[in-house]
Formats: sequence, C-alpha cells, structure tokens
Amino acid sequence: MSKVNILLITDYFLPGYKGGGPIKSVANLSTSLNLSCNVLILTGDRDLGDTKKYENIKTGLRCKVGEHNVIYEGAFGFSSMLKHIRNERVNLIWLNSFFSIYSIKILLLKKINFIDIPVIVSPRGELSQGGLSIKSIKKYLFIYLGKLVGFYSRIFFHSTDQSESISIHKILGIKSFCIPNLCTSSHSFSFPYKESGRLKVVFLSRISQKKNLLSAIKIVNLIKSGEVIFDIYGPPEDQIYLEKCILTAEESPPNVTINFFGGISSEQVPITFSKYHVFLLPTLNENYGHAIVEAMLSGMVPVISNNTPWKDLQCYDAGWDLDLGNLNKFSDALGEVMAYDDDKFREVSSCVVKYISQRVNNLENISKYKEFISKVTLKD
Repeated sequence: MSKVNILLITDYFLPGYKGGGPIKSVANLSTSLNLSCNVLILTGDRDLGDTKKYENIKTGLRCKVGEHNVIYEGAFGFSSMLKHIRNERVNLIWLNSFFSIYSIKILLLKKINFIDIPVIVSPRGELSQGGLSIKSIKKYLFIYLGKLVGFYSRIFFHSTDQSESISIHKILGIKSFCIPNLCTSSHSFSFPYKESGRLKVVFLSRISQKKNLLSAIKIVNLIKSGEVIFDIYGPPEDQIYLEKCILTAEESPPNVTINFFGGISSEQVPITFSKYHVFLLPTLNENYGHAIVEAMLSGMVPVISNNTPWKDLQCYDAGWDLDLGNLNKFSDALGEVMAYDDDKFREVSSCVVKYISQRVNNLENISKYKEFISKVTLKD
C-alpha cells in the first residue's frame, strides 16, 4: 500500500520560533509521521511579526529543514496552493489553525469543490474560551457566517484534549477526533543549587494577553520576603501589552528582580530551563502547552493556571495548577518552593518528571494518529 502524501499547512515554522506552540506541534507531528507517510509542510517565509523573510531560503520550492520537508511561500494565493497540492499529489491536507487566512482559503476551495481530498483542521486552542475571548466579536461573527454557509461540512476536526473537544462541539456542533499532541524528548541538565529563601523563576512564552504575563508579574510582586529572580523570555505579540508588563515590573519590591530577555529559539530552550527552579505560566488557556511539558520533563516545578490539560498537580507533589481568580495562591505556591532546600527541591523535581512522563506516551499517540489518518482518507 502506497504512503499517504500529507500537506501540513501552518502560518509559521522553523527556523521561526515566535509563533510558539503550533510550530512545535507541527514539527513533532512531521517527525513522527514521516516514516509511515510522506509529509510536506507548507508555511510562510518569515516569523510572526517579522517584515523580512528568513535568510538563505527560496520561496515556492521544496527544501529540507533538518528532517522536515518544507515549502516556504511569501503569500498563500489560491493558485499557488492548488499548484502545490497538484504537483505533490497530496492525499490529505492538514490545517493547523482555524482562523488563519490560509486555512480559510483551503476551506473555501474545499467548499466550492476545487479540492476533492480530505481536510483536517487542528484549531490548536483557538476555539477555547480563552482563545475566543480575544477579538471575540470578529471571531464569533466569522464562526456564525461559516456555519450559515456550511463552511465546515465534510471537514474533519482534531482536538488534543477533552476540553478542546467539548469547545469544538459547543461552538461548531461538530465532533472531533481527540488525540494528544506529541512531545519533544526530555533533556537532562543540572539545576542551580536550591538555597532556602532564594528562588529563580522563568516565564517562557509569547508575550500576549492569552499567556497572561501581566498576572505573572503581579504574582511575583506579591512576594515580600526572600530573594526572587524572575526572568521573562518570549517575543511580544502586542507592544502596548508589553509596555503594561514593563510598567508593572518596575513596581516590584526590593527583593524581586525582573528581567526581560526577548524571544529565544527552540534549540535554546532546554539549556535556558536548566537555570531555573520554577516555571510560571498563569495562562488563560492551553490546549496542550509545549513549554509546560518541556519544563516538566526537564524537572522544573510548574506553577500554572488550571486552564491547561495538566491537572491535579498538587495531588502528585508535582507543582500547582491554580484558579486565576486568586493570584495570592500563585504567590503562596512560589513562597513554598522558595522555602525548599536543595534536597527537597530535587525530591519534588523527581515527582514532576514522573507525573508528566506517565501522561505523555508518544508511541501510543503516534499509533492513534496513524489510525486517524487511515479513517479520514478512507471516509472522504
């Protein structure tokens, strides 16, 4: 039986990093399916917010990026999309955004029967309550019009956890195939010595309302004793929001030092994590949270909101997942880790790694993805 030719379409891909988790989701999916399928990634020729394209790439041509087959495009026109689909003899199109203009164009081509192959949509958290809370009027209007004209008929939806499945069904009235994201490998690095009364905290994510850095800074500023270093990594999506965060950081008490470092590449993430004790992310919503998973696989203690798939952390001595309605609980959690000595920190770190390792099963999930692809390509 011949391999399925899959075209993964995504706004941003490697060497970009500002697009956050979806870049990792697509990279991990490509890596995992390449042995059983022919996977090609069609993506933009620049990173999120950049005006200049990546150096040393040619647009419109297939190239090799590490182990990935990629075509970069300056603009996703209807004609170029159809050309790639035809030339690459694509059997399955996999969209990695719900609201992307590129996804909309593919869905339109499918609707008017210019495309007669199956299409999968992975919203990547865009249809969650947190995702829809930003620019909500435009998003709900688009959804309403799409449902009105039957935009989502004959389209397969993929969710990565049960809460996202519920959101998709609630918003669109459509059942989705639920398969968790695939994770990157764990990395072993030595941590900084944990001295009681001192704490090194990191935030690593896009600087946006959804990731809720402003609340993270407020949480750290609630700590009035001990010595806290809070380092922030991530590209800004909203300059006005970033300025609010900087102003709030300037109000920190004398025992708190806050540093902004900007974005870093995915290759720099593991060694960066090795410098800290706690990963802080009071996010409004994550359908997966690659940074959370990588932090936990590295043994960092997570202090996160309860708007992610990683629940009941306290029950397993593996960190905290807390309600955003009470930021004091977040600061109390940080205070508890601050009190740890080195032995206690490494004990909890081991619990964190055990917790996440038991919940992330790549081999089982890869098998589920293959079954999903088989069902989709047979049904359409």
